[in-house]
Amino acid sequence: MSLDIPSAPPGDLPTKLLIARIRTEVKKGGLLDIKEKKELETLLDAQEVRKEALARGREFRALLENWASGVYRAMAAELEVDERKMRIVLERFVRELLTEIAGSQSSEDGDG
Repeated sequence: MSLDIPSAPPGDLPTKLLIARIRTEVKKGGLLDIKEKKELETLLDAQEVRKEALARGREFRALLENWASGVYRAMAAELEVDERKMRIVLERFVRELLTEIAGSQSSEDGDG
């Protein structure tokens, strides 16, 4: 940003101070422009962030559901309960947990 600022007549101190102040402000403005450009380069696209968050959420849901499907037999054996009942109860609790997580995430999104 270049600005032609005239020089002050000799001996005119107020004008010299004003010109110095203008030059300082122009330099500050240029620095702020550079800082803003740098910050914009580091910002993330909100749509991309949402897509990534949804993908991670889906991965987490699948991981938790698969964990429940793989562990219910061992849990049933250790607790000496019916495998079918154990699977049903465990899957219900996993669904409730996922619903609770989804609900807390949507309420956080509404706050911002």
